[in-house]
Amino acid sequence: MPTVLAATVFHLTRDLPREFQTTATVATGLASNISISDERPDGGAINNTIEGMISMIKSREALTEVALRLMALHLLQDKPDDQIIGKKTFADLKILVKPELRALAVVPGSTEATYQNLHKLLDTPEGAPLKWLLYQSPSAYAVNNVLAGMGVKRVNSSDMLQFSFTANDAPICYQTLNILLVVFKQRHEKAKTAETGNVIQYYEEQTQTAYETLQKAENDLKNFGIDNKIINYGEESRYVSQSKENLTTNIQTEMVNMQVAKAALESIESKSADQKSIVRLNETLLGKRGELASAQMELTNLNTFEGTPEAIEKQQRRVNRITEEIKSLARSYYALNNTLDAIPQENLAQQWVNRMLEYEESAARVNVYQKRLKDFDGIYSHYAPLGTTLSRMERRIGLAEKDYLSSLSSLQAARLKQKNLEVTRPITLLDPPTYPSQAQASKQKMLTMSGFLAGVVLVLAVAFATEFLNSTIRTPERAEELTALPLGAAFPAVTKRTQRYELPYIEQCMLEQLRSAILIETTTVAPTSAYHLVTLFSTRRGQGRSWVGERISHQFAKAGQRVCYLYPFDPKKVNTPPSTAATTVPYYVSDDFSDTGWIGSLLENAGAPGPEVFDYIFLELPNLLDTAIPAHLAGQSHLSLLVTDATTQWVKADATLLNLYRKATRNKVFAVLNRVEPDWLRPLLGDIPKRAFHFYRKKKSRSEPAPSA
Repeated sequence: MPTVLAATVFHLTRDLPREFQTTATVATGLASNISISDERPDGGAINNTIEGMISMIKSREALTEVALRLMALHLLQDKPDDQIIGKKTFADLKILVKPELRALAVVPGSTEATYQNLHKLLDTPEGAPLKWLLYQSPSAYAVNNVLAGMGVKRVNSSDMLQFSFTANDAPICYQTLNILLVVFKQRHEKAKTAETGNVIQYYEEQTQTAYETLQKAENDLKNFGIDNKIINYGEESRYVSQSKENLTTNIQTEMVNMQVAKAALESIESKSADQKSIVRLNETLLGKRGELASAQMELTNLNTFEGTPEAIEKQQRRVNRITEEIKSLARSYYALNNTLDAIPQENLAQQWVNRMLEYEESAARVNVYQKRLKDFDGIYSHYAPLGTTLSRMERRIGLAEKDYLSSLSSLQAARLKQKNLEVTRPITLLDPPTYPSQAQASKQKMLTMSGFLAGVVLVLAVAFATEFLNSTIRTPERAEELTALPLGAAFPAVTKRTQRYELPYIEQCMLEQLRSAILIETTTVAPTSAYHLVTLFSTRRGQGRSWVGERISHQFAKAGQRVCYLYPFDPKKVNTPPSTAATTVPYYVSDDFSDTGWIGSLLENAGAPGPEVFDYIFLELPNLLDTAIPAHLAGQSHLSLLVTDATTQWVKADATLLNLYRKATRNKVFAVLNRVEPDWLRPLLGDIPKRAFHFYRKKKSRSEPAPSA
């Protein structure tokens, strides 16, 4: 098979076209560029970027652009050019591109305009032939062929890439790689700018949104302060609290003063000689007293509510004037009398006036302070919810400010990255492609060798598959393992392939081994028995028990033993007598065969002498799959031989029948394996002898068992 495959490959590749190849090396600058931020990318980032570059140039869109630009360049050529397009490709292009398509796409003198027209035609019904050229044709402009000819790999572990292109036309090879490098550089730069541009646009929008949110929150806080007349809420709230505390203290003080003045006034009035006269004569004083109280209250209001200095001074002068008038009237009245305690009336009147003035002043202040205290309750009700609202608004401003600063920081980082990409060195062509003047060596030899190796691998695979997937018994060892019986003998298969071995010698050795096993076992089990019964059975047809029975009975007969060979026959079929020197006795397998109680009954039914006449009786049973097991005969057997074929697959049914037979017999059961490959007999025979010389001539094969066997 290896030779056939190698010859086939050699024949198929005899007209293999020669291929041209050119290479180029570019520096990406990922590791060597100096950035504004002075940040060096790590190895993982460089690997990912390079993998992305390779994937980008191998994308369908990039390959389509390369193919279209190559086609645009060729469509502008009027004749073949060794540097641009070869003769064969030029002739093929005229056939592939119809005049109608040329008229729609070609712009004389402009490769770029022609490419743009071709690109636009892809999305129109008129561009169907162009799509066929790009995606289905076997031409040099097919995207799959461009991808197949292109090679991109990283140079060791550096940041350089090596591009190569292989084609069977030198101009196409050279021009395609040039176009490929241009497309790669343009797409890489476009991808870089597009990436940073999108990021910057996104952060600009986020920054503007965050700024507007911050402005709105600040304006809301400002309008809230204006609407509620708040300049500094903290200071104002502390001032209001302190003012209320001071006002409460003043109220307590004035109430004490008022009670003291009232008590003194009552004491003075009780000391007067005639209070009724004083009251009647004091009508004028009472009027002045009320006027003084009103004036004093107005003065207190002005002082409390921060009236203007001019108004306070004017009111003070009025109070002073009324006070002097009261003092004058009191002196005029009390000057005429003295108290009962000999206190001059003038002094008593003076004390009364003073206490009365103190009482009225305190009462006026208390009234004003209490009104002011009620005003503070309204101020507190107004200021209390303002604090919570202000805290919420300030917290909203803080969050908006953080969002704005974060977006602004990200925007600055994106702009820095964009500037970094602008100033870094672009992709540099270190080793430009050269025109391939010589074709590469033919791959025919390599392909032929690959075909030969593939044949070897295929043969080995078949051999291994045959070996490991073969579920037959095959070997003596597997026979012992599957049947759980000791092996009595194993006979070789007779085929054309095994004719190189000394098969008669191997067969004779195995017969002698089997005869030895039978002699030892039977004499051990029944040393005084008049005869020894050896039963041969198989679980199914075609296992070779008749062949084994003929030869082992013949072997015993040649050794001088009195041997009888009992075998089943079918009167409806032609039965060939066994080829053996032993006495052969056929028996008919009736419906009640399984009930046979003694071997002598089979001999008597066949007209043969009794079993005592023989030294050994070999009984061949029908296959157990078609006939019930004769339990009595099995129990009388001194030794049983299970004959099975090495090419048989040992299944559960075989194991079940064997177990039933072993329950019926009292003595040992040996396994005899038939049709074994001679090589598997080495554990039993040692070196397998081979014939000295072997010609391919027809030999007489050993007889095969009858179908009934």
